[in-house]
Amino acid sequence: CALVVDRAIGQHDLDLAAAYADDVIVLDSGRMVATGPADDVLTSNVVRDHFGVVGSFWTTQRRGFVWHGLENV
Repeated sequence: CALVVDRAIGQHDLDLAAAYADDVIVLDSGRMVATGPADDVLTSNVVRDHFGVVGSFWTTQRRGFVWHGLENV
């Protein structure tokens, strides 16, 4: 018998979400705009288009997000 543990958290820190989430749901003004594996959903384009933040995601031993600045969108 395998033990399965699921957790749902609300997270506004993109670096932490990128580092520890296997799957993510991105909300914009209460609407779900993207969902799926973190590697597929947490992209620079999604973050820029929905939050006006310029940055890049990276992967080494864990995923992360680096802020480059804010856009006027």
